[in-house]
Amino acid sequence: MIIQNIDNKITVVSMHNELLPIHEELGYELMELPSGMTEMDIRGKKLKLDDNGNLVIDTELMDELANKQRIKDIKAKAKELITEKYPLYKQNNILMSGNMDDIRAMNDYIDGIRSVSNKAEIDKIKLEDINWS
Repeated sequence: MIIQNIDNKITVVSMHNELLPIHEELGYELMELPSGMTEMDIRGKKLKLDDNGNLVIDTELMDELANKQRIKDIKAKAKELITEKYPLYKQNNILMSGNMDDIRAMNDYIDGIRSVSNKAEIDKIKLEDINWS
Protein backbone atom coordinates (compact mmCIF):
# COMPACT_ATOMS: atom_id res chain seq x y z
CA MET A 1 0.00 0.00 0.00
CA ILE A 2 1.35 3.41 -0.93
CA ILE A 3 0.02 6.33 1.10
CA GLN A 4 0.51 9.99 0.24
CA ASN A 5 -0.57 12.98 2.31
CA ILE A 6 -1.84 15.70 -0.02
CA ASP A 7 -3.78 18.75 1.20
CA ASN A 8 -4.71 17.08 4.53
CA LYS A 9 -6.12 14.09 2.65
CA ILE A 10 -4.61 10.63 2.58
CA THR A 11 -4.40 9.08 -0.88
CA VAL A 12 -4.14 5.31 -0.95
CA VAL A 13 -2.86 4.14 -4.31
CA SER A 14 -4.58 1.03 -5.69
CA MET A 15 -8.21 1.74 -4.95
CA HIS A 16 -9.73 -1.69 -5.45
CA ASN A 17 -7.35 -3.51 -3.12
CA GLU A 18 -7.57 -0.88 -0.40
CA LEU A 19 -11.34 -0.51 -0.07
CA LEU A 20 -11.97 -3.97 1.33
CA PRO A 21 -9.93 -3.58 4.54
CA ILE A 22 -11.38 -0.12 5.08
CA HIS A 23 -14.94 -1.35 4.68
CA GLU A 24 -14.33 -4.43 6.84
CA GLU A 25 -13.08 -2.16 9.62
CA LEU A 26 -16.19 -0.01 9.36
CA GLY A 27 -18.57 -2.94 9.07
CA TYR A 28 -19.15 -2.78 5.32
CA GLU A 29 -18.56 -5.46 2.73
CA LEU A 30 -17.66 -3.60 -0.44
CA MET A 31 -14.78 -4.40 -2.76
CA GLU A 32 -14.91 -1.27 -4.88
CA LEU A 33 -16.95 1.80 -5.51
CA PRO A 34 -19.95 0.99 -7.70
CA SER A 35 -19.45 1.70 -11.38
CA GLY A 36 -19.60 5.40 -12.17
CA MET A 37 -19.46 6.42 -8.51
CA THR A 38 -16.52 8.60 -7.56
CA GLU A 39 -17.42 9.48 -3.96
CA MET A 40 -18.93 7.69 -0.98
CA ASP A 41 -19.81 8.88 2.51
CA ILE A 42 -19.17 6.49 5.39
CA ARG A 43 -20.07 7.69 8.87
CA GLY A 44 -19.74 11.26 7.67
CA LYS A 45 -16.27 10.59 6.27
CA LYS A 46 -15.55 10.85 2.58
CA LEU A 47 -14.08 8.18 0.36
CA LYS A 48 -13.57 9.33 -3.19
CA LEU A 49 -11.53 8.74 -6.30
CA ASP A 50 -9.20 11.36 -7.69
CA ASP A 51 -8.74 11.95 -11.43
CA ASN A 52 -6.18 9.12 -11.59
CA GLY A 53 -8.53 6.58 -9.98
CA ASN A 54 -6.71 6.60 -6.64
CA LEU A 55 -8.72 6.34 -3.45
CA VAL A 56 -8.66 9.48 -1.31
CA ILE A 57 -9.59 9.09 2.36
CA ASP A 58 -9.90 11.95 4.82
CA THR A 59 -7.39 11.99 7.67
CA GLU A 60 -10.06 11.54 10.35
CA LEU A 61 -11.03 8.20 8.84
CA MET A 62 -7.39 7.15 8.56
CA ASP A 63 -6.89 8.07 12.23
CA GLU A 64 -9.94 6.00 13.19
CA LEU A 65 -8.65 3.01 11.24
CA ALA A 66 -5.15 3.38 12.71
CA ASN A 67 -6.60 3.52 16.23
CA LYS A 68 -8.65 0.37 15.61
CA GLN A 69 -5.52 -1.40 14.38
CA ARG A 70 -3.54 -0.16 17.41
CA ILE A 71 -6.20 -1.63 19.73
CA LYS A 72 -6.21 -4.94 17.82
CA ASP A 73 -2.43 -5.12 18.13
CA ILE A 74 -2.56 -4.42 21.88
CA LYS A 75 -5.23 -7.09 22.42
CA ALA A 76 -3.22 -9.58 20.37
CA LYS A 77 -0.08 -8.91 22.44
CA ALA A 78 -2.04 -9.24 25.69
CA LYS A 79 -3.43 -12.57 24.52
CA GLU A 80 0.05 -13.71 23.51
CA LEU A 81 1.49 -12.83 26.94
CA ILE A 82 -1.36 -14.51 28.81
CA THR A 83 -1.39 -17.72 26.78
CA GLU A 84 2.41 -17.89 26.77
CA LYS A 85 2.41 -18.22 30.55
CA TYR A 86 -1.03 -19.82 30.91
CA PRO A 87 -2.07 -21.71 27.76
CA LEU A 88 -5.78 -22.54 27.74
CA TYR A 89 -5.19 -26.15 28.79
CA LYS A 90 -3.17 -24.93 31.78
CA GLN A 91 -5.86 -22.39 32.71
CA ASN A 92 -8.45 -25.17 32.63
CA ASN A 93 -6.27 -27.53 34.66
CA ILE A 94 -5.63 -24.87 37.32
CA LEU A 95 -9.34 -24.07 37.57
CA MET A 96 -10.28 -27.74 37.76
CA SER A 97 -7.66 -28.44 40.45
CA GLY A 98 -9.45 -26.15 42.88
CA ASN A 99 -6.09 -25.00 44.30
CA MET A 100 -6.96 -21.46 45.37
CA ASP A 101 -3.32 -20.30 45.53
CA ASP A 102 -2.73 -21.33 41.90
CA ILE A 103 -6.06 -19.86 40.83
CA ARG A 104 -5.27 -16.52 42.54
CA ALA A 105 -1.78 -16.41 41.02
CA MET A 106 -3.16 -17.07 37.54
CA ASN A 107 -5.98 -14.55 37.97
CA ASP A 108 -3.57 -11.92 39.27
CA TYR A 109 -1.29 -12.38 36.26
CA ILE A 110 -4.14 -12.31 33.74
CA ASP A 111 -5.82 -9.33 35.43
CA GLY A 112 -2.49 -7.47 35.46
CA ILE A 113 -1.99 -7.97 31.71
CA ARG A 114 -5.59 -7.00 31.01
CA SER A 115 -5.27 -3.85 33.13
CA VAL A 116 -2.14 -2.76 31.26
CA SER A 117 -3.88 -3.50 27.95
CA ASN A 118 -7.05 -1.60 28.86
CA LYS A 119 -5.11 1.42 30.13
CA ALA A 120 -2.95 1.49 26.99
CA GLU A 121 -6.09 1.46 24.82
CA ILE A 122 -7.67 4.33 26.73
CA ASP A 123 -4.46 6.38 26.95
CA LYS A 124 -3.74 5.81 23.23
CA ILE A 125 -0.32 4.33 23.94
CA LYS A 126 1.49 2.66 21.04
CA LEU A 127 2.14 -1.07 21.36
CA GLU A 128 5.90 -0.61 21.35
CA ASP A 129 5.67 1.91 24.23
CA ILE A 130 3.70 -0.32 26.61
CA ASN A 131 5.40 -1.56 29.76
CA TRP A 132 3.83 -4.97 30.31
CA SER A 133 5.60 -5.70 33.62
